[in-house]
Amino acid sequence: MPSHHAEYSQANSMSKARDLINAHMYPVLATFAVIYGAIQIAPIAQQARNFNACVQQGVERNRKDPKDPNTPQLRALSVAFCNGEGRAPRPPLPQVEGDEFF
Repeated sequence: MPSHHAEYSQANSMSKARDLINAHMYPVLATFAVIYGAIQIAPIAQQARNFNACVQQGVERNRKDPKDPNTPQLRALSVAFCNGEGRAPRPPLPQVEGDEFF
């Protein structure tokens, strides 16, 4: 009988250890995974904010009329410039009647 009692005690302690791991270790690992993911995404989010600011500044700088909405041509040129095309965006050419770009 003593060996059976030892096996039961060992199985019971293993079950308790497994329960402790399930109750405490998984939430801790999940928390670390979320924090690690946030740290990895932070530079990408900052790059996106910088790009959006660059595009908006390009549109504002090259707009002829302050009341004019963001024209698609100015926005496209600003996106190209912020992507590294190498030249500053220019204002779009005047549209001819019946000319459709977008």
